[in-house]
Amino acid sequence: MVALNEGGIELRVTNQGIYTQMTPGTYRLDLDPAGYPIGGMLPTKSYAVHVTAGGYTSITVPFSVSYSIAGTVQDNQGNPISGVKVEAVPVEKGNKSFAITNGAGIFFVDNVRQGVYKMLLDGESANADTIEITPDSELIVEINLKKANSLQIE
Repeated sequence: MVALNEGGIELRVTNQGIYTQMTPGTYRLDLDPAGYPIGGMLPTKSYAVHVTAGGYTSITVPFSVSYSIAGTVQDNQGNPISGVKVEAVPVEKGNKSFAITNGAGIFFVDNVRQGVYKMLLDGESANADTIEITPDSELIVEINLKKANSLQIE
């Protein structure tokens, strides 16, 4: 058990949870993203919590895992291409995510959920047409993509 003092409130941190004493009433619980587990995302940033007298008030915080797709975009000769829009478009449902390659052709598409994604480069299918993210996937999934018929502008 670890005891902390946050703004005059004593917190007891254990393997089963975080405990503190509070007077009965309704409180706003704000969650700081800096304390989330790696890859963790929440559906909301705060909760209204009603504390009752004489017992424990449990609060369940439902984290969902977020992944990143990272890699490089190269032309047919293996040269990196900068300024390419890399999109991960879900085959089923969900939001598409995108990134722009840097000068070394590197990209990071963040906030991707589990599922199958069609990879697009500047709106066109990439050489690795789809990528699947499963519960067994690493939090950063690496993929290298080739863009055919590309012009590198210096």
